[in-house]
Amino acid sequence: MRVAADTGRPALSARRLTVRIYLTDVLRRRLRIRNLALDRARIRLRASDGSWGLPLRAAPAPRAAGAPSAPPPFTLDAGHARRATLCLEPRGGGASLVRIRRLDFQGALAASGIARGTVRLRGHLDRATVVFGGSFRRTRSAERVRAEFAAAHVDVGRTLHLVPVGTASREVAGVVDLQLEYHARRRGEQAERRFGGKVRADDLAVGESGRPGIRLRSLELQRFDAHVTSSEVQLGKLVLRQPEVWLTRDAGGVTLPGVFKPGESASPQEGSRAGWRVTGTGAEIDGGAGHYTDARREERTLVLAVERATLGAVGEAGTPVPFSLTAGLGTGGRVEVSGDLEREPWRVRGDLGLTDVELAPLSAVADLPVRLVSGRATAHLSLDAVAEGFSGSGAIDIDDFSTESPDPARPEDILACKALRVGIRRFRCTRRSHSTARSWTSTTGSCSRASVWAAASRRTSLSASSASRSRWPWPS
Repeated sequence: MRVAADTGRPALSARRLTVRIYLTDVLRRRLRIRNLALDRARIRLRASDGSWGLPLRAAPAPRAAGAPSAPPPFTLDAGHARRATLCLEPRGGGASLVRIRRLDFQGALAASGIARGTVRLRGHLDRATVVFGGSFRRTRSAERVRAEFAAAHVDVGRTLHLVPVGTASREVAGVVDLQLEYHARRRGEQAERRFGGKVRADDLAVGESGRPGIRLRSLELQRFDAHVTSSEVQLGKLVLRQPEVWLTRDAGGVTLPGVFKPGESASPQEGSRAGWRVTGTGAEIDGGAGHYTDARREERTLVLAVERATLGAVGEAGTPVPFSLTAGLGTGGRVEVSGDLEREPWRVRGDLGLTDVELAPLSAVADLPVRLVSGRATAHLSLDAVAEGFSGSGAIDIDDFSTESPDPARPEDILACKALRVGIRRFRCTRRSHSTARSWTSTTGSCSRASVWAAASRRTSLSASSASRSRWPWPS
């Protein structure tokens, strides 16, 4: 059996098609197939206009007719396909093959509108092993759908090319193992939809136009369950090993290649549906790094090498979630953060520890109004941050501190200090409308072997210009 295509191989072919029909069903005018078997069938599907279809020759336009009639009732007791092949042809080329080792299906459509069916499939998608099973039953007042899907060693990049729209510009690579379950039920006006499963990915990478965005050695989500009707998600433990993230800031904003661009996200409209409520067991990050590049004027890159990071159990809104981070800076120094955070409203309380952190590279990336030539900081701060601002206290020690002159014609206009010790009993930084107000209270400190070149009346040597003040308002 062959069905010709517009070009190339037949759109549909089979070495043998066997159909078993009983004469008694024909005499009773019932459309019932007792058994249907396909041997070595081959089907071509081509991506076109955001969907898939058979590449058939153009057919003449159908004649105008009245309202479409309802499909006649029929019954398929059992269907089988052995050694079948499904060829998927995306627009960009590189066809993928679904080699079906075994396919079993059955179904029925009654005159009353009741429909039911089951499907069982086992085969391979390219090099991945695929198993699928599903069943459905639908009446005029109720509906039920169940499906289970499992796949191992799925090539993510090759599989995403099969998505008709939305992934052309992204570069994705990696191997994924996943198990999915879907359950839907409707009775009258009440409906319920759930899905869940678990995911593991190895050597996953996401980028765009040759630029890396995210890369990780492995990702494992032990379990996830989503209730669509109530917008609730429960996550099991998430483990990331050796993740790396590349953030780039330019005149347009911050970009994560292959994941996020400025202007891609739209703010929720008024009256739109509330967001999802997420709870989880926690997360761990073993190794990894974060790369931040400021390309607005000259390429400056800051590297944060993560040794270990943890996030505790995420409960309901308002429940504190513990977190911790231990990392080293590529420019020198060590950072340790621990504390807890709350949602709705957002609040973060924690301790920040810095050890031998080089300040000059950080000042270049942070775009401070005064550039630093040198400086090495060791600090311990206790911070409390909310949406309106943050406050805290602690102690800061800075050695070999020196600034760069804001006026190239007067290189002597600098501030230098051999050792600076500052104890802060309390400081507070609040944001009001579009400006930032900062207040410092009860600040004590000492400075040894400090030297300031330039007269005290030349405030430009120690403070920013008016334009810089609007960008970074220093407390007086």
